Amino acid sequence: MLKSDAAIRFTLENKNYSAKPLRVAFNFGPGLLFTGEIVSDHEEYHYNETYGVNVDFFTVEDDAYTALRPVLMPVMGVTMQAGSRILGTAELSNFVYEGKTNSTSKRGVSPTL
Repeated sequence: MLKSDAAIRFTLENKNYSAKPLRVAFNFGPGLLFTGEIVSDHEEYHYNETYGVNVDFFTVEDDAYTALRPVLMPVMGVTMQAGSRILGTAELSNFVYEGKTNSTSKRGVSPTL
């Protein structure tokens, strides 16, 4: 599983989101759309406010991580989506990969991961 810290902002006007549990797709680029679960102590997310959260990308394992790793940057901006509908933006940072086949964590985004 890939994990990261994030600053998220929902940009759909007059729309609030319940925080427990909240899963959205994060668009890392063409063909790289992954579901992430937003983990935080917030009860609700309000329009156009920024929240510090953690994101667990439970669908990013082994082959998916191999495809995603080359585009990861230490800090990167992505969109949050539900299908093709843009819900907002996220600035992701401090990536940690915990692979199924390897019990050790891999921090950062260096090519040697």
